[in-house]
Amino acid sequence: MAKGVRLVERFARQICLKEVGERGQSVLSNAHIVIIGLGGLGCPASQYLVGSGIGKLTLIDADTVSESNLHRQILFTEQDIGKSKVRCAEKKLRKLNRQCTIEGVDEALTPDNVSNIANTADIILDCADNFATSYVLSDFCYAHQRPLISASVIGFSGYVGGYCAGKPSLRALFPDLPLQSQNCASAGVMGAVVGSLGAMQAQFAINTLLALSPSPIGQMLTLDMRSFHQSSFRFDHASEPTKDRLLQFISCNSLSSEDWVVDLRTELKDKPTPSASNPIQVEKISIDAFEAEPRCPQPHQRAVFEHGARQENFKKCGKAKSNLSRSAQTPFRKRNTPLTPPINPESKEQYDYACITTQLRKIIHSTALWLRNAMARLY
Repeated sequence: MAKGVRLVERFARQICLKEVGERGQSVLSNAHIVIIGLGGLGCPASQYLVGSGIGKLTLIDADTVSESNLHRQILFTEQDIGKSKVRCAEKKLRKLNRQCTIEGVDEALTPDNVSNIANTADIILDCADNFATSYVLSDFCYAHQRPLISASVIGFSGYVGGYCAGKPSLRALFPDLPLQSQNCASAGVMGAVVGSLGAMQAQFAINTLLALSPSPIGQMLTLDMRSFHQSSFRFDHASEPTKDRLLQFISCNSLSSEDWVVDLRTELKDKPTPSASNPIQVEKISIDAFEAEPRCPQPHQRAVFEHGARQENFKKCGKAKSNLSRSAQTPFRKRNTPLTPPINPESKEQYDYACITTQLRKIIHSTALWLRNAMARLY
């Protein structure tokens, strides 16, 4: 009884809201939310969710705190530099609310582990601000009818949207890869702006749990803090992309020796050498050369294209005969690892692949059509 009285007093300022009440507070205290990414979005989102009385929070991030994080990731301090973000966040969030169960997972999200990580969540927050991770989460949430709250911020502006759970997926609004592969490191970001969007993600999640109307699911909100302009719209009836436009993501564990792998990255001093235990053959071609003269895989092969950048993706162009599907690998290499990972799986570095840039995106779409037509002629 004393515990219940204490909790009512702690959350009195939101329980007194007619939209919440004791019943709504009970809903929050029994909810489980998974947050992917503890950066500028995940930090404020986690703080506000723990502060609101969420019962369980699972934090997913494989990164460590760096000095350049501190201007926007206000959950961390200078003493945390070099330490695991998840472990630092766990300690600090527990001090904010001892009644909240905090579970930290010090690893990156991949297509292989997304089910284990998100399967028991009531709501999933995509705070990674990475289009590959967003697509993986959207595909999982759409298939399992889970609400997904995703946000992205660059510079002074960003957006937050609610997807899946009976409404269109993120793919319905963003069926194609972004035209620019920018991130906070390359384009910059204002700390207060990303903090505002992270707080909005937390409120989207709370409103969803409380079943408030209009529902945050199916809602997009954009914010420009340079001009102080805000707008929103609903996309309840947006159409899902057709199967031939889907850019599904795979993990590097899905590679096989049967794949036709083309490396479109910039010139490298050392070519990767296949090992006996990993006979994957990688054909090195420059983007310009490939654009001038596209290659074609054997009829039984899956075409796989890779291109290097700070964040990795993996694009493959299907395995069908006359209707090649297209897909891509998610960015799962930890930061500060070489851009040219060794192919030998016995080495300490994981073999993974790299980001689809604007130039590669244009090539890959035209190449997929070229390959489809070529395969149709073969059959």
